[in-house]
Amino acid sequence: MGRGVRRVGSWAAVMLAATGATFLINDDSDGTPTPPYEAPHPDNECATAYTLDGPRQKDTFTWVMDVSSVPSYLDRAQVVRAVDRATRTVAEATSSCPGSNGGARLPRVLFAGPTEHQANVTPASDCFPPDNTDGINVVSFGRLPADVVAVTCTYTYRGDIWQTDVMLNDGQGVFTTTPDDPACVDSFDLQSVMTHERGHSFGLGHVPVGPATGALTMSSMMARCDASARTLGAGDVAGLMQIYPPSDLSPIVPATRDRRP
Repeated sequence: MGRGVRRVGSWAAVMLAATGATFLINDDSDGTPTPPYEAPHPDNECATAYTLDGPRQKDTFTWVMDVSSVPSYLDRAQVVRAVDRATRTVAEATSSCPGSNGGARLPRVLFAGPTEHQANVTPASDCFPPDNTDGINVVSFGRLPADVVAVTCTYTYRGDIWQTDVMLNDGQGVFTTTPDDPACVDSFDLQSVMTHERGHSFGLGHVPVGPATGALTMSSMMARCDASARTLGAGDVAGLMQIYPPSDLSPIVPATRDRRP
């Protein structure tokens, strides 16, 4: 089987001013945003729903970031820290929900530092064709449609994930790294968004929209200035358990950063 590509995790934002929530474009549709649903209340991060995209990470997940692409309104060090924490959160597959942690064995993750590469995502939020891939997992900021917050493009080869790139919208004020700041009104928590996108990077899909699933990291909605998706819900972990079961022979290794001199 040859290489394939999936476009996952595109956050639609502009149409949601009335609800204060952001919705993901339905990947199985013609690209039109999902209807606006009110954010569930109360949220339930211990819901057990999950959806799988199919492919999985097989080897050490090494990623890089185009730090030079970070918009000037954001602090570069804080952005790298937020992406790193989001990546480790998914790789460690832990949740605060009682009884939801079963020792999923995910590959080791490694931040290999800055890069000049850009994510394989076009300004129209489309993925580059598979023959234009290099196997490098890139996170970068760049021009995207005004109603798209982030796009993840995942490339697969023989059922395994070959490359997964994340493009973040570089528009003014789209993101914040301090969602608890009283000044935060219309921005999205970068770490929460990246935790969701990293779920896609490791094979998770969007959970169905519903009052019991809105607090899951892989829910297709997120409120502005909301940091709750920084941690995984029970369903998010259950999905990772299905992809990376405890019986997997890969070792359990805590996620780390590449500490270069």
